[in-house]
Amino acid sequence: MRMDWTMRCLLGLWLALLASCSAAPHVVRFRNAAGATWTYQPTRRAEPIVISDQQYQVAIQALSAGVPPWTRPLEDARHFFGIPERSGTFLYEVRTRRLIPEEEGGPMDEVSIEKWVADYKAWCAGTKLGTGDCLGILIDGKLTSHGRYVLALWISRGEVLEAALESARQSGRPKEVLIALACATGMYFMLWALPEPASKGAAAVITIGLIGYLGVDTVLSLGTAFEQLVRESDQARDFAALREAGQRFGKVFGENAARALVSLAAAAIGRTGGELISKLASLPRANQLFKVVLEQGGLDLAAAGTLETVVVSPGAVSISLTAGSTLMASATQLGTGHPLAEVPQASNPKLQNTLRELFRDSDKIPGGTAGAVRHELKTGELVGGKSHLQKGRERVVRLERILAQENLSPDDRALAERILHDLREALAGR
Repeated sequence: MRMDWTMRCLLGLWLALLASCSAAPHVVRFRNAAGATWTYQPTRRAEPIVISDQQYQVAIQALSAGVPPWTRPLEDARHFFGIPERSGTFLYEVRTRRLIPEEEGGPMDEVSIEKWVADYKAWCAGTKLGTGDCLGILIDGKLTSHGRYVLALWISRGEVLEAALESARQSGRPKEVLIALACATGMYFMLWALPEPASKGAAAVITIGLIGYLGVDTVLSLGTAFEQLVRESDQARDFAALREAGQRFGKVFGENAARALVSLAAAAIGRTGGELISKLASLPRANQLFKVVLEQGGLDLAAAGTLETVVVSPGAVSISLTAGSTLMASATQLGTGHPLAEVPQASNPKLQNTLRELFRDSDKIPGGTAGAVRHELKTGELVGGKSHLQKGRERVVRLERILAQENLSPDDRALAERILHDLREALAGR
């Protein structure tokens, strides 16, 4: 009987391991400004990229000089990531045991704002950042909800930020840099707590970088855990409860994840476009990161400046691209994934026939004919062994005729105009 029970346990364990190892990788869904969509499926999962303490320190040393000199770091970080302003400070009412938003000039009986601030400053005195408002999170002398999230985040992995203090000294303002990075990581995480979590601009680049370092599942777990941290921070009655919430989050937000996020924040905040992309090469294990993002995401991180939004959901990453994006999924050259074209749908038969000619299931380059034209003009390589320039010019004429002569629905007209604009931009080398 014992042997049967043991064998059943071993068999169950083996099946569980088999299921976890054979789980299907995520898919990446792209959509460009013209409305063209395609899907990329990696053929295997990637292992997390492990960042050593030395690699982390070298990256912070290279990136710290470019961290912006924020005068109100918490508010500046909130504005940078586009986080909507919350109601400010939440107060705990002892008699009713409920949270209430603080009103300007409201009564303070049964509520201890001063105690929160005093406990926070006492905690600061025990850190390497010194006394007073050591994280720069007090707003008008009060510890707001956003300030508590940053504080709890620091409690969860403060050793990773403090470890970079020496590396940031060459910037001439190490404490200022560390405060900016703490507020930036906290406000980036706040994007995951919004009703419709989506990363835009620099935040989108951070999200893609995190996926490259940690994997889609880990990034999702971090977002879920931070949502819980927000709830627990809002409900915390005192500093001790907030500390416990931060420590619980630290069990999910591991040292490697913290090093990855802080490094990405150091590269991203205060920068846009080409300046941001140029700094990605200074990230820890940048070459490996670029390769993994290409293999797992089907995109070139060097062109990440054309990312508009990134949304991560269980098993999928949805990416929207800016107009004129040349961000192509070239991972098929590495044999690591499959880009699958998706033909845009129109109700008008003539427009739909044209779309089928512009987008084919067998396309090797995302973006249809416009994508092939961009690839040809950029690299000189012919897609599928033939030029697509003449085909692109002919389809421009046809789309113009359809727009002029056909009675299109509003949706079809908008789609045709987007495809036409994208095709013209591609033929112009943009």
